[in-house]
Amino acid sequence: MAALVCDLCGGKLIMGTGGIATCESCGIEHSADRMKEKVQEIKGTVRVDNSHMVENYLEIARTAKDAGNNAEAESYCNKVIEIEPTNYKAWMLKGEAVAWQSSAQKSRVDEGVTAFAKGINNAPEEAKEEVIEEAEEQINSLFLAVISLRADRFAKWPDEEERDGIVSTLDSILGTLARFMEQTGVPALYKDFGTLVVERIHQSVWKAWDNVIWPDYSDAPEIGGKYKWQTFIKRIDYCTTLLEKAIDFCGEDDEGNIQSYMTLIFMQKAAIDICFLEYDFTEWGDRTCHQKGLSDDEKNVRRQRIRK
Repeated sequence: MAALVCDLCGGKLIMGTGGIATCESCGIEHSADRMKEKVQEIKGTVRVDNSHMVENYLEIARTAKDAGNNAEAESYCNKVIEIEPTNYKAWMLKGEAVAWQSSAQKSRVDEGVTAFAKGINNAPEEAKEEVIEEAEEQINSLFLAVISLRADRFAKWPDEEERDGIVSTLDSILGTLARFMEQTGVPALYKDFGTLVVERIHQSVWKAWDNVIWPDYSDAPEIGGKYKWQTFIKRIDYCTTLLEKAIDFCGEDDEGNIQSYMTLIFMQKAAIDICFLEYDFTEWGDRTCHQKGLSDDEKNVRRQRIRK
């Protein structure tokens, strides 16, 4: 016969008097009736109802979540869901535990939002409003955290990869929201969420400019010549693409959008005005210097971009 293990922690059970068993790991006692059920379960004679373990598993999941152990919290939520697939509390807690395991390399936010949707759909009417509010709060916090993580990376490394990471994240959010709305009929974002996104991306763009883009170019630009100038122009374009994306994501003419647009104009004008020095040498060793930059057509394209 397989070993008898504790319902709570899976530790080894030690039999005592009167048929009562005690877990040698956590110390919880199992009644004689419960031990008979466990023996019958192992023998396969009956299917044991584990519904009495739901609250224990939920409590362990909550404790793990509060301690920052999201993986363990997810595991115990899954145990509850195996027993009660419609347990909305387990789905809500799982959504939180799953989503906060996300990283820059692997996002689990979409999986977490799906769990929130199941929590809402399984919640009783008297609890539904509270559950929806909890889901909205979690989703807004999660999305802003993911965007902030991406924005912090761009501020340090304003390159194509980091720009694409932010654009992909914003597109993914819109897709996740559409699925959430389809599953629940509930709009998940707070009214000011778009403004927060614009502000966060705007901050990262300015940090990139102040700490990386301008210092790298202005440190003796004539030494780097054309290559340094080209890098400068590319980085400006990464910044303005993000500003345009954030403005479209917000969709409102608030102060954050206005500031982002003014920054966009500033950077496009910098691209138009900035030049680099290119030197030519004659066969006698004389040197001539030429100032070069964007062509007139390229400048006009950027001016048109500003006026949109």
